[in-house]
Amino acid sequence: MNEDTLELAQDVIIPLAIFIPLFREITDITNDIIELYKTAHTNKRICGVLLDRVQATEVAVRNLTLREKEKSEFFTGPNNVIIRKLVSESINFNQKKVDGDINYIKEDVVSVKKDVAEIKNQFILMVKCFEEFAIIKERAKNIADASLNILDFTPTSETRGKIRKWVRKSDDHDVAFKEMDESLLKNLNREVGLLKMLQESRDVIQFFGLVEDKHHSTLYLVTEWAQHGNLREYYKKQKLDQSSKIQIALDIVRGLNFLEAYQILHHDVRSANIMIGTYGNAKIANFGMSRGFIDTSRNIKSTSNTIRYMAPEKIRGMTYDSRCEVFSFGMLLWEIAEMKLPFSEYKHEFDIRNKILEDPIQLSFKSDMPIKWKKLILKATSSDPDKRPQFKKILAKLKDLNQTPITSTDQNGSSQKKAYIKNIMSIEDAVKQHNKMDGDKAKAWESFEFYSQLGIFIHFNRLPPCSKEQRLNQAAKLFKEAADDGDITISQYYYAVCLYHGLGVEKDLQSAYGYFCKAAHKGDANSMFNVGNMYYEGVGVEKNVEEGIHWIKMAAYNDLASAVKLCEEKGIPL
Repeated sequence: MNEDTLELAQDVIIPLAIFIPLFREITDITNDIIELYKTAHTNKRICGVLLDRVQATEVAVRNLTLREKEKSEFFTGPNNVIIRKLVSESINFNQKKVDGDINYIKEDVVSVKKDVAEIKNQFILMVKCFEEFAIIKERAKNIADASLNILDFTPTSETRGKIRKWVRKSDDHDVAFKEMDESLLKNLNREVGLLKMLQESRDVIQFFGLVEDKHHSTLYLVTEWAQHGNLREYYKKQKLDQSSKIQIALDIVRGLNFLEAYQILHHDVRSANIMIGTYGNAKIANFGMSRGFIDTSRNIKSTSNTIRYMAPEKIRGMTYDSRCEVFSFGMLLWEIAEMKLPFSEYKHEFDIRNKILEDPIQLSFKSDMPIKWKKLILKATSSDPDKRPQFKKILAKLKDLNQTPITSTDQNGSSQKKAYIKNIMSIEDAVKQHNKMDGDKAKAWESFEFYSQLGIFIHFNRLPPCSKEQRLNQAAKLFKEAADDGDITISQYYYAVCLYHGLGVEKDLQSAYGYFCKAAHKGDANSMFNVGNMYYEGVGVEKNVEEGIHWIKMAAYNDLASAVKLCEEKGIPL
């Protein structure tokens, strides 16, 4: 500002009134800041500093307002210039103070953000702990629900590695005690959970529970006893004809198809994990490595035994899926046909790996199995995963093969079957033993079941002449006796039919449901279908459509035509 301008400003009186709106605005702002200070919960100190400065300004403004008339000569141009300069300097000084305070606030904000992030992480950790606790609780429940009393079993001297044969005292039923060491305990909950879930399939090893020894030092997994051990042990001791091979393959693929319906991958399909029962039927076992479709696939360590069945893409480190499982089953089909391990001429893992990675894989056939069987193996073991058939298609192919007349058979037959037949009584002897007070009723019912499976039944003409009603009464009585005392699955089904329709016994839908359930849980497809229908329609049990669909689907997965047809009619997906 030059001298002329300053001189001109001396003669100009600036009325204070023009500052009044500004003063009022300052007053309003001050009041707002006071209210903010009163309600502030954080940064109280900074708000207090700001309040002090604003209140000081407000006091000065009020003083100027009160002294407007008595100090009118003060508000001249030169003084105004001086005041402006003073205000400017004050503002600059205060700006530095404010900048410092703002920087302090910024530091506080950074600190608060850090605290919030830490709280968030702690919250996430807490949620994770709750989830882990829920998992542990579920595991504990699984194990608690499966607990058995070792005093209910009697040990035998028969062992297979870590598996010992025991006998259940209540019904003289043979069971297997599998000792769970530290490595197996890691997968215990998964195996127990899966075995409990899969009890509806006759093609999966039956699980009974867990038991500790008397000293609580060893835990055992209790399952059904496989009379003939695993598949490899079986075919090394027992020469298999073409029909037996197809039947074993059917049992296995039914089980794998059942697992797929539950979206479960076994992860270790090989002959060592296929158990053979008394009648030569195959059952899938060892679910310690199993996973759901959406679960993370673990890197299972390969050995010279496991790699023989491993899909090439899995060897290369890709994700395990159902197509890998199909490949393993294809190699198992080859083993069943040739009755030896795949690439048995190679002992080292590196050599076996190279053979599997060949495109196409080189498998030689020397058995007399049908050409369709061999083509199925080549498709299942294709190097291209997308070209491998699904399990339901493999099942259909094997069923077709099973119904095709055998052109090349083992003339000597199966000695195992012959040995079993020698232990079966004639119908007449079985009836006599059944009617004796001290007769061998268990052997009699075993013989009845054997003949019923062959389509041979005791004719009514073997019974004294009587009316149809009396015959129905007698039949119902025999079915009930076999169902309760002999625990015969087919008798449980037929007695349930009698109860359902009131044949030879008073109609009782609730009891019919109970007997159908007993047979269904032991793998009888007809009983599964009836349980499903009763749930679906609410007959003899509280209506539960979801549970009904579940059992109907289980019957369909066990190849019951009426169940498959109903699923198609009701639009139930399979």
